[in-house]
Amino acid sequence: MTAEPTVSALVLAETPVDGRLAYDVGRLADHGFTLDIPRRHALRAARKIRDVVEHRSGMKWEEAVRGIGARADMTLALLEQFALAPLQLKKLRIPPYHAHPVVMLSCWLSEELRRMSPSERRSVARRFAGVDLILFLSENQREIFVDAGFTEGQLAAVPFGIEWNRFPTPPSSRERDIPILSVGFDRGRDYRTLFRAVEGMRTRVDLYCKPVNLAGLQAPSNVTVHAPVPYEEYVSLLNRAQVVAVPTFDLAYPTGQSVALEASAAGCCVVATRSQALSEYLHDGSTALLSEPGQADQLRFRLEEAVQNEQLRTRLGAAAREMVGARYTTRHMWSAVATIVRERVCFR
Repeated sequence: MTAEPTVSALVLAETPVDGRLAYDVGRLADHGFTLDIPRRHALRAARKIRDVVEHRSGMKWEEAVRGIGARADMTLALLEQFALAPLQLKKLRIPPYHAHPVVMLSCWLSEELRRMSPSERRSVARRFAGVDLILFLSENQREIFVDAGFTEGQLAAVPFGIEWNRFPTPPSSRERDIPILSVGFDRGRDYRTLFRAVEGMRTRVDLYCKPVNLAGLQAPSNVTVHAPVPYEEYVSLLNRAQVVAVPTFDLAYPTGQSVALEASAAGCCVVATRSQALSEYLHDGSTALLSEPGQADQLRFRLEEAVQNEQLRTRLGAAAREMVGARYTTRHMWSAVATIVRERVCFR
C-alpha cells in the first residue's frame, strides 16, 4: 500500500499553561501530518501593545505573525479568533498564507450568524471569505453557513472528540458519592433552568462554574457552588458523580458537548438539554436522558428519574461510554479531519 503524502500544517491555537495541545490536535501526527505550532511569548514590554491590538481587532495576531515564512502546506486555525489574522495576511500576499489553504475549526460563528441581520451576515461572510475549509461540529450548522453566503465547498462537519485515555475503566456505583454534578462556564449554560428544576429537591447538587454564569441568579439551598478546578480534579469529580446535568440553551453549535461526552466516558448518567446540535451526540433513553430547552419541570423529572433508579443510571452510563469510545474520541475527530483536508484542500 502506498503511503499517503506528508502534510505540513501550521497550527494556530491557544497554548494552555500545562502545555496540552488544544483539542488534542497532536493526533494529526498519526495521519501523516507534521505540526508547526507557534507559541506566544512576547516580551513584557511588547505584551501590553499586543494585548491592546488583539483586543481591539478581535484577532490573535502573535501566533500568525510568528508563522510568517513557515514552510507549510496549510494553516489550521483552531477557532475563529485564530483565523482572522492569517486571512488578513493572506490578502496582503504574505507567505506562507498567500500560497496555501487556510482551514478553520469553527465553534461559535454559526450562532453569531443566526442572530444577525442579513446585511450583518453578509459582512461577516466577507471577513471569512478567504477560508478554504470551515470545519464544524454538528451537521445542523451547515444550513446557517450556506444562508450566510458560504459555499458547500467551504463546509464540512466533523465529530467532536474527547481524550479517551483520560477515562480508563469507570468506578463502581459504590464509589460515586456525588448525586448530581454540573460543570461548565461557557455562555451556553442555562443555570436558571437548572436552579428552577432542582429547587426543593432533597438531592444535593454540586455546581462548578464562574460567577458570571450566575449573574442575577440565587442558588437554591441544596446547590453548592464551587469555582472551576484544574482538569485532573474535574476528571476526578466525574468519576465520583452518579448523574451529570448539562443544562444548556439551544444554540447552533453543540454547547456542553465536552462535559456531556467526558461524563459519558466516565460512565456517568448524563441528563442534558435536547438542543438540535447536542442531539447529534446524545440519544434520549439509550445514552442519556434529555429535556426540552428551558423546561424546568421536564429537567426535574429527568433528574429525579436518574437519581432514583440505579439500574437506569448504570445502563445509560455503560451505553454512553461504549458510544463515546466507538465514535467520539480525538482519534476519531482528527482522523476525519485528516481525510477531509487531504481530499478537499491539500491534494484535490
